[in-house]
Amino acid sequence: MRKLWLLFTFIAVSLAEQQDLSGKMFVFPRESNTAYVRLTPSVTKTFTSVTVCLRFFSDLNRSQTLFSLALPTQPNGLLLWREKQDVYQVWYGSEFLSFSVSADRLDAWNSVCATRSSDTGLHQFWINGRHTAKKGLRAGTSLAGIPIIILGQDQDSYGGGFKDTDSFVGMLTDVQMWDYVLPDSEIQFFDSGLPFSGGNVLDWGSLEFTKYGYVVTDNVTNV
Repeated sequence: MRKLWLLFTFIAVSLAEQQDLSGKMFVFPRESNTAYVRLTPSVTKTFTSVTVCLRFFSDLNRSQTLFSLALPTQPNGLLLWREKQDVYQVWYGSEFLSFSVSADRLDAWNSVCATRSSDTGLHQFWINGRHTAKKGLRAGTSLAGIPIIILGQDQDSYGGGFKDTDSFVGMLTDVQMWDYVLPDSEIQFFDSGLPFSGGNVLDWGSLEFTKYGYVVTDNVTNV
């Protein structure tokens, strides 16, 4: 089984392409358990603190995944989950925190950032320029092991275990990841569409990725 997994990983890496996706987006046109994008981080190490930012557009009010980072021992290493309009969750290992903010929009672009500080265990969401209260979970722990990062699906196992009812349906763009807590001013720049420094782990302006199933790369409109 391990040899098959290593072969799959080698094939996936060999098919990956690196592009400047500025002005582009991934479109997930329909519910499925086969359509996803696997992202190759520029840094593979033990992550302590982390920031993930992205923009999404969806007309669904059901729960769906926005960002899934799995580790060999933990499928939900770091999962950003939209439970419903105005309600978000961050999963860190087998535990999660819920956040509410009345700034979410259906059938429109939403800007989302999530931060975690390892030292304090504090997490926070930013939705369309408004931040939630900070909440704490598992201070002093880190994300250890080679990560598999996926857009469009929730990993119930390391690199798989997809369910169509958990899939993202809509459009995703400007996915960024840093291995530190981004300052509030930089998050506000991202929310406002002002110039900011791209992620040092994932950078939409120089992103290595592999598409699987029915995913379309298209031009962004009306962000």
